[in-house]
Amino acid sequence: MAIAASALASCGGDDMSADEKAVRAAVTQAATSKDPDSCTRYSTQRFLEEITRRRGREALRSCRAEADETGIESVTFDRVAISGPRASATVRPEGDEEDGLRTLELKLRKADGRWKVDRLARATIDRGEVDRGLREELSTPPDELDAASIGCVVREFLAIDETKLARAIIGGDPTLASLAIRKCLFATPAERAGKV
Repeated sequence: MAIAASALASCGGDDMSADEKAVRAAVTQAATSKDPDSCTRYSTQRFLEEITRRRGREALRSCRAEADETGIESVTFDRVAISGPRASATVRPEGDEEDGLRTLELKLRKADGRWKVDRLARATIDRGEVDRGLREELSTPPDELDAASIGCVVREFLAIDETKLARAIIGGDPTLASLAIRKCLFATPAERAGKV
């Protein structure tokens, strides 16, 4: 972790403030670390609850259990803005090509001298990438769906707000996909084909 933080600090040259270096390090570690301790070191409870869709200790347990499954290997910073104990960072995650995440606008806050990611304010997603990944996943045995059901699930899934979708992708939450699958499996053939 020290190496990653040091590499980040050197990327921006000497014109970067100590706070900006710390914000960049916190965002990078929150997004890429596979260490369960990063759940509390670089994220607020609010952020954990937002991405895991769980509350209290259950959110922390979920984050720790899923920590080693992050597909994000690095982040590129487009913008960092700091105002007192608050900051925002817009980043482009890189790594897992099938998740479709393009940009994330993260809000941070500083407490007890440490910057932590507090919430996901906005996200953009490559819907074509999500479409391809979903179709591949839903057509893979042993639980593959028929073509009409796959088309229905993809339409339902891609109709979801990008930021909500990004939260589910980051948190590894299968709920949105499960709801779309359930809805499509119980739909009429015409509904499944998108004709109603």
